[in-house]
Amino acid sequence: MFGALYYSIGCFFIAGIFTFLSAMSRPIQSKGESRPWVTFIVWMAVVFSGPYLYAEALTGWVVPDIEKSVKAVYEGVDVNGPMRFYRVTWYTGDSAKVVAVGKEPMSWAGGFDRPIVAFNMVKNSNGKWECKSYRMVYSDRLLRDGVTFPPYW
Repeated sequence: MFGALYYSIGCFFIAGIFTFLSAMSRPIQSKGESRPWVTFIVWMAVVFSGPYLYAEALTGWVVPDIEKSVKAVYEGVDVNGPMRFYRVTWYTGDSAKVVAVGKEPMSWAGGFDRPIVAFNMVKNSNGKWECKSYRMVYSDRLLRDGVTFPPYW
């Protein structure tokens, strides 16, 4: 949760900088009609959603053939539940960074944990994706508490 809070605060400041630069680049004749709060809201939406849209585009259009490999690698990780979803957060032709979020039942009565695993995938000479390394980013059961960019939960 702290990752989402820090991400939101960072987006707030970046949107503020972009709003300031937008307001300073407007012609003097139209500055009286400007509404900087509207510009700030637009920049906040763009800055906040930009990394998520980028990951969605990579996952859906650029690297759709990685799904089987991610599911196979996820089965070998120490998570006691199914994978909810995965997102490709970075892609460079023959390598990719993937974030997978699972759903694991908690040991107490009811409730679910959402463990997050980050994979470094590489394409082998046959054109198949394989896992070069992975790390458990977040898990209550395994006492891991890390963040991803952008934050997923």
